[in-house]
Amino acid sequence: MSNVKIVCIVCTAAIIFLSCSDMLGRYTGSPALRVYGFDITLEWHWNSSDVNPNSIQVMCAPVVADLNHDGIPDIIFHSYEDNYQIGGILRAISGDGSGELFSVTAYSVRPGINPAVGDIDNDGRPEIITVSDSDRILAFEHDGSFKWQSEVIVNSISNGSITLADIDEDGSPEVILGSYVLNSDGTTKWIGANPAVKYNSYVINLDCVGHPELITCNTVYHSDGSVYWEKDLSYRGYSAAADLDDDSFPELVYVYNGGVYIWEHDGTVKYDFILIDQGGGPPTIVDVDNDGDLEICISFATKFVVLEADGTIKWSQTIDDTSSRILSSSAFDFDNDGIVEVLHADQAYFRIFNGQDGSILYERPVGSGTLEEFPLVVDVDNDNSAEIIVVSNDLVESWVGIEAEEGILVFGDANNSSVNTRKIWNQHYYFITNVRDNCSIPQFIQNNWNSYNNFRQNPPR
Repeated sequence: MSNVKIVCIVCTAAIIFLSCSDMLGRYTGSPALRVYGFDITLEWHWNSSDVNPNSIQVMCAPVVADLNHDGIPDIIFHSYEDNYQIGGILRAISGDGSGELFSVTAYSVRPGINPAVGDIDNDGRPEIITVSDSDRILAFEHDGSFKWQSEVIVNSISNGSITLADIDEDGSPEVILGSYVLNSDGTTKWIGANPAVKYNSYVINLDCVGHPELITCNTVYHSDGSVYWEKDLSYRGYSAAADLDDDSFPELVYVYNGGVYIWEHDGTVKYDFILIDQGGGPPTIVDVDNDGDLEICISFATKFVVLEADGTIKWSQTIDDTSSRILSSSAFDFDNDGIVEVLHADQAYFRIFNGQDGSILYERPVGSGTLEEFPLVVDVDNDNSAEIIVVSNDLVESWVGIEAEEGILVFGDANNSSVNTRKIWNQHYYFITNVRDNCSIPQFIQNNWNSYNNFRQNPPR
């Protein structure tokens, strides 16, 4: 199959995309495509294993860290065979595509849970945290050996995200799932007043005073588990945090039941509910067009929408995520021109959007019966050029009429000329200051909005 490249021609204020072969500004089946200075190509594809070889479907957001200190980051994820809710295998593979590090078969995990990786015991090696089929939080050492399991704390959870943070700033990180907060040895620290909600949360110093807060679906907790503020909402949604109005405090962008709220750090409604579409997944916050103001990227059932900080729609694109309606996204400026590329993968296609106007820069059929996963950007093979990790499974391939790729796909620049970035992405609710480059968890977390002011975007290096 011949390569297709897209080149940029600047004519007055317009950017026109011309294909060298068919004059189309989007991917039409070729393996490589040029987005500004970035030749996108599939570098390698994991879809086989000697351990449980039929377990190659992936429906979680992977995480990335150098587990064995060989200088090459590793990709950690869950695979499954035919049921995305139970019977998963925790796997780790080398980020350069050279092979597997380990596959854990002694403990079956929830395939749809988004794992986390970080040094929770301060031994200089990262641990991997996930959830078992028996509804216990599990911790594994860097080599896949069992470390501990918690008491039963959840009830048949099929999706959710582990978060690592030192919420009480005592030097020992906590393991968090929703409003369940565990000590680093797996014992229970505290459980929030509203535990039976979607199991997604993250830790920031929301009021910039004292210890950080735990942000869950509709409730914010102090570090001791007491409630700071909460919202009476019938549907539990997803949020992200950044300083949208330059007041030195973060705002919460809350997505639920087809629309969006924007709340001040104290819970005051900044902008009322904006009805957009069905569903709505975890938002990404980034300045997509280099105008100095943040934008909000949200995936719904049939629309991918980018909002201005005041809630008005900047642009939207038609997508197909009717299976879960709760996908997420990420963003990165691959050529460092100030215009961010936005990455998204729905039931059928992996796409890269131009952050300024939403035009499709790249489109490839990949396929996934979705939960909360998203393409993530990281230097996964230590070549000083950013790569993109995309997951795939065959759950809905008959619905969408494409053949799913299955497994883990790593896309990169054919010439290794992309902007470089970090070699770590340690959890679904990722922002740059939540983890150090060596995978340690900061005792005193820096306010990401003071230095980077984004959410789910890795920095250029």
